[in-house]
Amino acid sequence: METIKTHIKNKSFDHFYFFCGEEVYLSQYYLNQLKNLLVKDVSFDFLSIDCSDISNLQEAVEGAPLMSEHRLVVVKGLDLSAELKQADTEFIAQLLPNVPFSTCLVFVTRTIKKNSKIYKLLNDNCTVCLFEHQKPSQLVRWLLNMAQKQNIKLDRDTAALLIEYAGVDMTTLLSEMDKLVSYCRDEGQITKSAIEEIVIKSVDAKIYFLLDAVFAGKSEEAFLLLSEFKKENEKPIYINASILGTIRTLLEQLYLSEEGKSASEITEKLHLRPIQAKKNTAYLKKTNKKFLENMLKRCVDLDMQIKTGADG
Repeated sequence: METIKTHIKNKSFDHFYFFCGEEVYLSQYYLNQLKNLLVKDVSFDFLSIDCSDISNLQEAVEGAPLMSEHRLVVVKGLDLSAELKQADTEFIAQLLPNVPFSTCLVFVTRTIKKNSKIYKLLNDNCTVCLFEHQKPSQLVRWLLNMAQKQNIKLDRDTAALLIEYAGVDMTTLLSEMDKLVSYCRDEGQITKSAIEEIVIKSVDAKIYFLLDAVFAGKSEEAFLLLSEFKKENEKPIYINASILGTIRTLLEQLYLSEEGKSASEITEKLHLRPIQAKKNTAYLKKTNKKFLENMLKRCVDLDMQIKTGADG
């Protein structure tokens, strides 16, 4: 991502880009920045093509810019690249050396299989821009900056709570932030109580709330949370998978701790966000290895039962 930042700052660009990663907001943001840099009139010199039909890609990249010095062509839909026809991959490979310098060609995907031929082709020939979910500390700064631009107060702890509830996806955070700004405008400050009232909690956040109740022995509260999942039509197999994943991570953290690994080593090895690491450490103080291993086994058994026809 630093490469494209530098290019935009210096008002320069590369011939080919490969945008990939889960953070769609950042991918679209820098695509728009490229568009503003290169194209004066999007009606003439910007074209977006879906990779499910790339038959007109050659004509698109070879066309001369009409109202700008350059032409921007974007190829989307590469998420299914593993199934991209061999002929289409070969077509792109033969096309790249012949793209005129006046055309900037950008391939955009969210997820892609790294063992696919199209990934190797683009990775070898394009400037790769990886847009990953940002760290909570980066998102806190982003939210504080956004609040400042909206002329509304937001403190760091409240911003961190918003991330804990809504998750790290920037598009989701932007949507929740817009709601909070409108809701708290008269008050002049976004508050934790406002987040509690109106923010749509992510499934991952709700799983943590569910585990809070489980580890605290609050059965009634746990069942109420499960009923919320049911009302919102969340699939039982996904809920169970989320619980299973969290329990597995807790056990991995416990095993690594027993091996003498430091907190920072464990966080790095398990790719935990600081909020996750903090939550997990609190959970491990309330339980033990035997309970977690039993819980993991029950989740695995339940997963098999659901997959073989049991009522979720």
